[in-house]
Amino acid sequence: MDANARDAGQLPETLPEPSVTAFGIVLDEDQDPVRVHLAHNNQEQVDGAVTKPWGFGLLGGGLIEGTDRTPRHAARREILMEGGFKAVL
Repeated sequence: MDANARDAGQLPETLPEPSVTAFGIVLDEDQDPVRVHLAHNNQEQVDGAVTKPWGFGLLGGGLIEGTDRTPRHAARREILMEGGFKAVL
């Protein structure tokens, strides 16, 4: 997809298969004002379709079959991997 199509909000002809993802909002309540921790993502593509946009976003990602029992487990794992935080959900 070219930049003009992306900016116009058009989707590519084919999209990746839906998957289960889990994200968390990580707050630093000891700061005033409260800070929200974000991850910086580099754009990822699979078969020409953008699976992760470039920019900042919440900490999280997809469930790993056989590893994550629930989205909650996936969110904890991803928050620890991406941000180094032990999450309490």
